[in-house]
Amino acid sequence: MPVASSLYSSIWSECVQGYQWPEDVKSALLGGEAFSFDESHLLKLAAGAPRRGYFLLTFLSSEYLPLGLQWAQFALKAGLRRFAIAAMDAKTGEELRKRAIPVAEVRLPSALAKVAHYRNPGGFSGKALALIYCRVRLIKFLVDNRINALSSDIDALITKDPGPHLDRSPAIAFQRVMGFARPLARIWGFTACAGFVAYRASPDVSAVLSRVLSIQQDVSCDQLALNLALLEDQVRWRFNCHRFETDQRLVDDFTAQAGQSIYGHLPGTHINLEALPATTFWRHSFVPLNRRASVILHPNSPKSVEGKLDIFAKILGKGEMCLPSDQS
Repeated sequence: MPVASSLYSSIWSECVQGYQWPEDVKSALLGGEAFSFDESHLLKLAAGAPRRGYFLLTFLSSEYLPLGLQWAQFALKAGLRRFAIAAMDAKTGEELRKRAIPVAEVRLPSALAKVAHYRNPGGFSGKALALIYCRVRLIKFLVDNRINALSSDIDALITKDPGPHLDRSPAIAFQRVMGFARPLARIWGFTACAGFVAYRASPDVSAVLSRVLSIQQDVSCDQLALNLALLEDQVRWRFNCHRFETDQRLVDDFTAQAGQSIYGHLPGTHINLEALPATTFWRHSFVPLNRRASVILHPNSPKSVEGKLDIFAKILGKGEMCLPSDQS
């Protein structure tokens, strides 16, 4: 059922608290010099996808290059060939091409140097926020060109081809999480993770992405913007939503339903939604991890490449980490 109108404004305000762009950062990211990328090259990389298949796109900057190389090795090991990495700087693009990893370079506004000091409440730097902002633009570009697009965080390691799990998925399917934005999780029992979302190309999906970008003009988080767009469109989930007054009740309910999909739809559109099983599309440590069944490993982890690699080494064991031949 939809959120009652009396709660709508208070939930929105609580969600965006602290995430509004400071004016100097907003002007650097959203005004003046634009993001740019080679549109024809990206379309060439994405060409030839099966009719219902997805083109997988992730995003990487040089600060996270060792993790990006791990991501690519896992994707290849899982049998994926229909993917590319959007490189956010020249160094990253060069390193990926050197290893014959499909790459689309993105040029960020030079004004970003002025906001390198900024961190939003989620701990993301100015450069990371630029990546977050522009990735929705690239995904929308693919959708507008009738390409089904799968957007992935660079720390969502793919252990099995997600295609069979998405073949019958509706217009938008996403990894299900609990932590952010918490005011919405307390209503729905979960939220959508922007770090792993599959979009089927259609005008309605493009319209949702346009609204996400519009909300991102005000807030510095695409996950927050995606969930607020669903809230604004009065999403209806096919189960009884109720307020979870304590974190423990929220965790208990999330865990109890972790192995199943949760479906919903946006009234007045052709958009059906799927919150993917939290067991196969795994993130939270309180959900038991079955390595044989998992499709992605996307653990909560620190905002540093060392911290993320350390978490993966603990989950996978060093023997399963894919080290490129020129790294020790």
